[in-house]
Amino acid sequence: MTGLFLGAAVHRIPAVIDGYISSVAALLAVCICGRVRDFILASHVSSEPAGRKVMDMTGLHGPLDCGMHLGEGSGAVAFLPILKMGADVYEKMSTFEDIRVESYVDYEAERGMGE
Repeated sequence: MTGLFLGAAVHRIPAVIDGYISSVAALLAVCICGRVRDFILASHVSSEPAGRKVMDMTGLHGPLDCGMHLGEGSGAVAFLPILKMGADVYEKMSTFEDIRVESYVDYEAERGMGE
């Protein structure tokens, strides 16, 4: 599994950590080559006793903390739709200019009352 994280980084492909065992493999990959960290996404923090410690040592943050420690990929399965939603919002959401929302104006500051 450590080789998978190293190979993903070599080929510039993001890889998802899912749980304690894969977080240890990711930590080893990061220890071998620190740049691997740029291609690893943590799905969640495992509730295994050393789960948070390993994530801290890797320097990554698992966005989900759901008490999971099942070992069958449930963290990645929960994380990927959230990641896709974030990408969709980034790529497809209208800007204020697109929907003609006026820019914020701080009227109190303009009148000198904001001090």
